[in-house]
Amino acid sequence: MKRVNRFFSIIMVMAICASLIMTFVACDKKDTNNGNNGANNNRQITDISGEQINISGNIDRIACIGTGVLRMISYAGVQDRIVCIEGTDKFGHTAIKKGQKSIVNEKQLIKKPYAYVNKELFKTKDVCSEGGGANPPIDVETLINFRPQVVFCSYIDQDMLDKLRNDLKQFNIPLVKIYIDTDIYHEKARENIRKSFTIIGKVCDVEERCNEIIKKIDDTFADLDNRTKDITNRPTVYVGAMSYRGAHGIDWTYSKFSCLQAINTPGIMDGKNPSLAQGPSGAFQCGIEDFKDCDYMFLDITNEQQIKETLKGKKELISTYDCVKNNKVHSMISYNYYSTNIEYALAISYYIGKILYPNNFSDVVIEDKVNELTTFFDGVPLYDDMVRYGLEFRTIDLASLATSA
Repeated sequence: MKRVNRFFSIIMVMAICASLIMTFVACDKKDTNNGNNGANNNRQITDISGEQINISGNIDRIACIGTGVLRMISYAGVQDRIVCIEGTDKFGHTAIKKGQKSIVNEKQLIKKPYAYVNKELFKTKDVCSEGGGANPPIDVETLINFRPQVVFCSYIDQDMLDKLRNDLKQFNIPLVKIYIDTDIYHEKARENIRKSFTIIGKVCDVEERCNEIIKKIDDTFADLDNRTKDITNRPTVYVGAMSYRGAHGIDWTYSKFSCLQAINTPGIMDGKNPSLAQGPSGAFQCGIEDFKDCDYMFLDITNEQQIKETLKGKKELISTYDCVKNNKVHSMISYNYYSTNIEYALAISYYIGKILYPNNFSDVVIEDKVNELTTFFDGVPLYDDMVRYGLEFRTIDLASLATSA
C-alpha cells in the first residue's frame, strides 16, 4: 500500500512540475514578443515608398530619422517609445557639434510645438543623428546600438532609403517611410498625411488616435471651406518671409499657399513660381516690387531679422505700398519649421480668414482657436507660451522694420 501511495505521489509531483514548466515557457514567449498579443500580433503595412513591411509584436522602441518624423510620432502620442532622437529636435534647429556643450533653445523649439511640449522628455533621450534634415547623415552602428524595433524615416531619397533599409535588414529592423508634405491642403499631400498616420497607427497599435488626427485635419479643412466657398469679393494677398530649407526675408513667397487655398483665396504670386522643379506650388524668391499692389500682406514673424535685412535701404519704396499705408500687414506664426506644423498651419488659415472675411469668422477667437489646435495635436494650450517668445498673430509696422534694418 505504501508503495502505491509513493508511486501516486511521484506522479503528482511530476504533473505539477510539468504544469509549472509550461507556464514559464508561455510567459517567456509572451515577454519575448514585447506585448500582450505576442507573436500572434503580426501585420503587414505598405509604407509611403510602396514597400511592403512585416511588423511583429508590440512596438515600444522607436527611432526617428529625417524631417518631420518625430512630429508625426508625437502627434500620435507615442513619443515616450522613442529610444533616440536627432540633435535638432533636442536642442533647437541647430546641429550640435562633437565636443561642444549644447543647451535647449526654447525660442527655437516653440517654432516646432511638438519639440517644445516634449522638451523635458527629449532632454532624457540620446542623440542618434547630430543634425537632421533631408538625407541626414546616419551612423547605422550608432542607430542599432539603441535597439529600435522599427525606424521611421522621411525626406530620404530612394538610393539612401534602399541602402539604409538593407543595412537594417541584417538586424531584423524594419525601415518605414512616412511623410508630411509642406503643401498640406493639396489633395496629394493630404493623402500622404492620411497614409502616414494610418501606417503609424497600425505599426504602433494606436489606430484610434491616428484616425482622430486624420478626421481632425479633414474636418478643419471642411469647416474652412464652408466658411469661404461662397465669397465672391476677394482681396489680393501676398505671403512672404516664408521658411523653406532655412529662414528667408520678405521676398521669399509661396504660390498656391495651403493656408490661402484652404479659405478659397488666391495669392498674388500664384502661378508665378519660376521653378519648374517645384511645379505650380511651393516656395520661391521673387522681386521686392512684385507684390507692391497687394491689398494685404502676411509675413512669417519667425523671420523678423531676415525681413529687416531684406528691407534695408528700401523704406521709401515699401512705404508707398497700399497695404503698408493702410496698416494691412500682418504676422503669421511658424508654418514651416523642420517640415510643416499642422496645428500652426490650420491656425494661420483661421487668422487670415478672420482678417479678410470678418463676418464669416465672427465666432472665432484666435487665441482660443490656437489653444484648441495645440491641445488636440500636442496635448496643451500653447498660445501664451508662443506670445512669450514672439510667435503671435498681430499687425506689423513694416515701415518701422525698414527703419530699424
